[in-house]
Amino acid sequence: MATAATHLAHLKQVMRISVVLSIANFKTTYARSWLGYFWYILNPLILFSVLLFLKHKGDVFTTDVSNYPLYLLVGIVFFQYFIKTTTAGLTTFQRNRNIIKNIKLPLEVFIISHCLTFAYAHAFDFLLICIVTILLGGSIIGLLTYPFIFILLALSTLGITMLLAPLATTVSDITSIWSFVGTFLLLVTPIFYALDTASLVRAFNMVNPLFLYIELAREMLLYGTVQHPSILIFALCCSIIIPALGLSVFNARKKRIAELL
Repeated sequence: MATAATHLAHLKQVMRISVVLSIANFKTTYARSWLGYFWYILNPLILFSVLLFLKHKGDVFTTDVSNYPLYLLVGIVFFQYFIKTTTAGLTTFQRNRNIIKNIKLPLEVFIISHCLTFAYAHAFDFLLICIVTILLGGSIIGLLTYPFIFILLALSTLGITMLLAPLATTVSDITSIWSFVGTFLLLVTPIFYALDTASLVRAFNMVNPLFLYIELAREMLLYGTVQHPSILIFALCCSIIIPALGLSVFNARKKRIAELL
């Protein structure tokens, strides 16, 4: 009983510090740019506009999706959130080296606060999603369920960041490796195209958590219902297994992090 109370007290402390740090990071990150908070929404909007223009003018890629602009936007904002959060997370401990060495804080707070910062910024993406969904006749029910689906994505992103961040303190090439992984995911995950019903790429994406969350959000926003229950089940499982795995690996390696910085 005492052990459970100790763990609960530790969790409360970690979350309290993480929230404070994440709010401070969010303010300083976007206040430094003359575009301020709008820069976060401009990035996916520019990519969205370019891809939509290419699809409309050049028929560079084909898709039979009826509401393609909304389909495309969901893929972009989910993919960019995942890649931005995990990539920046690689240098979390290096950026906070002085704090880690001089102030005794649970190392988890740096990962959690980092992921929370990007989650706050995603609110601007959600605003864009709301506007496009309403203008193009998407599902209002889908908008109501969007935060829940995003939480599933955010949990998996947190788990993967916990896996990667400790590696960055020992493997110097991890940034280059993860950049390659990001490019690979951009090409094989159906961000701007639709999957064939039977293909090797589809088989891969059925075990690709990023695809599961994107597809789940698309189904809800486009149709207002989950058309493939198996995707929902797999997405829920991934949002539990990946954070648990990430936390387990992180706990096994965190004692060496301060020594390696």
